[in-house]
Parts: sequence; structure tokens; C-alpha cells
Amino acid sequence: MPELKKRGLYLTTTPSGTFRSCLEGGDRLPGRACGASFRQS
Repeated sequence: MPELKKRGLYLTTTPSGTFRSCLEGGDRLPGRACGASFRQS
């Protein structure tokens, strides 16, 4: 771990937001996703 921290490859803090927002940049499924048809308004 010390070497990874030195290279800046180990996160010491957790990113804020949901897991989906970290991966895709938003909290909702894109409209083209099949699961988006089940979205409640």
C-alpha cells in the first residue's frame, strides 16, 4: 500500500454520491436502458 499511495493509485477517501453516479456520472439510468421503462415519476 505505501507504494500505491506514493504513486497516487490508492484512494484514501471515498468518493461522494452513489456507486452509479461514480461510474456513469448520474443517479438515473439512461433512457435507452431497458430498466428505465420501470422508472417511477
